[in-house]
Amino acid sequence: MRTQIESGRDARMLTEEILQHAKVLSPQEALAFAEKYFPDTEDESLLHQTRAVSLFSGEKNVLLTYGNKLLLFSILELEQMIEVSTMISSNSSMEKKDNDTTEIYRALAKYLQNLANVSQKPVEYILQTSHEKLILWAKGKGMQIFHWDSIYEPKEQDDELIAKKRFTPKIV
Repeated sequence: MRTQIESGRDARMLTEEILQHAKVLSPQEALAFAEKYFPDTEDESLLHQTRAVSLFSGEKNVLLTYGNKLLLFSILELEQMIEVSTMISSNSSMEKKDNDTTEIYRALAKYLQNLANVSQKPVEYILQTSHEKLILWAKGKGMQIFHWDSIYEPKEQDDELIAKKRFTPKIV
């Protein structure tokens, strides 16, 4: 059965619920997860980059799930900033829920802002995709969530959308 988010309060509660179920993965677990759920990715270079980054020491890998969406993100803490990369997939064995892509990315945005606040370092997030549905989502609902600092739109069929957002620390 699909669920629908009715109000801002419900959306905030759902975001908190998604974040409560976040699972931290070791680099080996993240790599195994990526190989299992992202085996046929169209963008092999992104998969290889994520594999390389997730094996970097000091890396933190977090898995968020909602509906049938699986969002794996890797956090690389550098001296002056933090970089985050993501991979998203659907799992057909899990129940689809309305707005699952939007809700899982809303939880990611909150996580990244909290990370910036706690670390007192800017967090650089780059969404890079050639998937048509995700490109449309990034320019619509994704823009509403992330308020992209910059967005490069594909010019040709095989080009990727590249959207960037820097989360700046707020005094907490």
